[in-house]
This record gives sequence, C-alpha cells and structure tokens, in this order.
Amino acid sequence: MGVFQLAAFALLAASFVMLVRVIRPEMALQVSVIAGLIVLAFSIAQLTGILESLRSFAAKYNIDTAYVAILLKIIGIAYVVQFAGEICKDAGENALASKV
Repeated sequence: MGVFQLAAFALLAASFVMLVRVIRPEMALQVSVIAGLIVLAFSIAQLTGILESLRSFAAKYNIDTAYVAILLKIIGIAYVVQFAGEICKDAGENALASKV
C-alpha cells in the first residue's frame, strides 16, 4: 500500500469514525483504534525496505549492527508510546495522554 493509499485510508477511516460517533458514540473509540492498528500494520510492512537500506549502510561503513539495533529500538519505542498517547487523547483522557 503506497503512501497516498495509506493517507486515503486514514481519511476514510476518520470519516467513518465521525459517522459512528454520531450514531453510536461508545463504538467510535474501538473503530478508531482498529483503523489505527491497520495503518500501523501497513506502515510496518513498508519499513522492510528502510531496514535493508540501514543494514547495507552499516555494512558499507563498518558500523556495528548493535548500534543500529539500539537506534531502531529507540525509534520503535517512541512510535509505540506516541501511538498510545494519541489513543488516550482520542478517548478524552488528556491527563493520561500527557503522562504517556
């Protein structure tokens, strides 16, 4: 799925969440989380090419792969925490989102 297709899916999902929020407000958060997980899954699938590029870059310049692994773990943790904070904001828990 390309970037534009992913963006189109996100806009359609946001529209659907707004529609669900009017009809059944209690289901809006679940639909939003599911859509977010789908976007996350497709984004992770796109990262395989980037990971291969990083591995070849590290091999070309004799960079220890342990450093690259640590960097990728830090980026992954930051992304997951940001995702969790945004879900908390969507649920109306701004105080909890700021703690995350």
